Amino acid sequence: VKKPLVLPDVEIDGYSIPICSSSKLLGVTMSSNMTWQEHVNNIVSNASKALYMLYIMRRFNPPHQQLLKVYTTYIRPLLEYCSPVFHAGLTAIQAKQIESVQKRALKIIAGFDNSYQDLLKRFSIESLADRRQEMCLRLGKQMLRNPAHRGMLPPTRQSISGRCTRGMDTLQPFCCSARLRKSTIPHM
Repeated sequence: VKKPLVLPDVEIDGYSIPICSSSKLLGVTMSSNMTWQEHVNNIVSNASKALYMLYIMRRFNPPHQQLLKVYTTYIRPLLEYCSPVFHAGLTAIQAKQIESVQKRALKIIAGFDNSYQDLLKRFSIESLADRRQEMCLRLGKQMLRNPAHRGMLPPTRQSISGRCTRGMDTLQPFCCSARLRKSTIPHM
């Protein structure tokens, strides 16, 4: 049985810095247990509160496109902010929690008798999981093109071997743990 690691107290100018279970950095909640559950709970809670705006606006019978514009402008960004950071580490349950907010929004906009897939087609929008995946890929491509950020990514096969091989574009970095494999950089 492993004993838990006891960290020494950290002091700055005689003041002890307390150990906390989570901290918010630039709007992203980082947990000491290295999961995204607290962050997901925060963004789902904030977006759910913002859905009330749609619900009230629906009473005035505006066109569906106006309600959709309000959703895509004010509510969806709450769910997608910094998504390349946490997308790869989400569990299926957490992704479903985030997707449920969009499901509720579309049902408020169009009416409660439609299925989610029909509403996505009707309004020509993508699921949030697909959008997060696209954002990750876009960020990865931008990092590859920018020499200042290229060092954050693993080296290409061509730079290692000096030869152009068939699998040159599909370099999977070696990951010792599932947690590392599900983090942002290896995912990209």
